[in-house]
Amino acid sequence: MAYGLARRELRPRVPLRPGEGEKHHLTSLEGLAALSLDALSSVAYGPEAIVLALVVAGTGALTATLSITLAITFLLAALVVSYGQVIAVHPDGGGAYAVAKADLGATASLLAAASLVVDYVLTVAVSLAAGADALASAFPAFAHDKLVVCLIGLALLAAVNLRGVSDSARVLMLPTVLFIVAILGVIVLGLLRSRPPSSAPPSPGTRPRRCPRW
Repeated sequence: MAYGLARRELRPRVPLRPGEGEKHHLTSLEGLAALSLDALSSVAYGPEAIVLALVVAGTGALTATLSITLAITFLLAALVVSYGQVIAVHPDGGGAYAVAKADLGATASLLAAASLVVDYVLTVAVSLAAGADALASAFPAFAHDKLVVCLIGLALLAAVNLRGVSDSARVLMLPTVLFIVAILGVIVLGLLRSRPPSSAPPSPGTRPRRCPRW
């Protein structure tokens, strides 16, 4: 018996923060912007880092570039297949911690969570450093302010990610599309060039420089 009292809905006393509460479904483009930035950002500095490491090992080591590229491609393909299997088994969603805890136990879930924390920290650090180097290369005025650029980028990333997955996906969608278009443009431009710009033949009438003898 309610004794004339109206039925009231129980609501949490603490207001929900951004990203909490109802589940939001992401579109394919939003999911790409929110969940694939780790792999996409590696495209910006990964190939350069591989070539620099091989150059340090010796010019003969550059022949291993194709083998390393194929190995990375195979790893990404295996990652895509494993993601597809996880989504098929857990259609309601769930990160590495939740999936590992449900299928492999608490120890595996803690290991997955710890590895993700380390991975995120290293990815953000390397991505910001590579971005600051690229910005200083395009605009030499920032050459002495790389640390400030990294700190500003870190603050912006933290502010965006604190809004939740769905809101951060909407914010990062446009930069992600522009980055993919830029990378594809660089690939197409590289395929259309007959030789690198630095290896262009000298113009007629110019004499090659000779090294002075000491």
